[in-house]
Amino acid sequence: MNDFFVQLLARLGYGGDPHALCASSLPPEALLLLTGSCAALAASVLLRSVMDIVTPQGGLQRLAGTRSVTQWATTGTCVVLLAAALEAVGTQSREMMVAWMQAQAPMDRSLTFTGLFAAAAGLLVAARAMVFIQMNMFHRRSVVGMVGGFPADGAFNHTGGLSVGNAGKLLVRPGGGMPAVLAGVLLAAYGYELIYRSDVCL
Repeated sequence: MNDFFVQLLARLGYGGDPHALCASSLPPEALLLLTGSCAALAASVLLRSVMDIVTPQGGLQRLAGTRSVTQWATTGTCVVLLAAALEAVGTQSREMMVAWMQAQAPMDRSLTFTGLFAAAAGLLVAARAMVFIQMNMFHRRSVVGMVGGFPADGAFNHTGGLSVGNAGKLLVRPGGGMPAVLAGVLLAAYGYELIYRSDVCL
């Protein structure tokens, strides 16, 4: 499989070393930013899920998407602040942080920290989206003149957003639905590979 991607890169005109695209070949700044971004995503999705349980959204909030906007704005702000902090601490401090992370991991699994955060974030995103899909699978909209309304398209009509097929639009709002399930599964699989392989390349 690796050979296929190497040949594909060559056909696309990439003249560099394909092995330089391995995750473990990332510089300390990029590695810390990737790890921190996965951690921020996992934390934001977990907090959003807890908040939805403790204080459920009202109909107006759901339509306006205020809670989703707040969640993703907070996540983006955390990532920007992380990038600024990594830039401010300097090269030596970044290398020391990466060395500490790798020292805590098994000898042959240097990206365990990044993999754990990526897997956690992916599983949370996928699980939350799947829960909302199931909750809406038998949701019925009320329609004037029709007793009980008609069943919504539960597989694609997701209150969190990223709804394929909602009002005939693609990726209406960021947050959930089938694309979020797939993205979460991919991120979790990527984290799994980082945990159990010392090098993840194309």
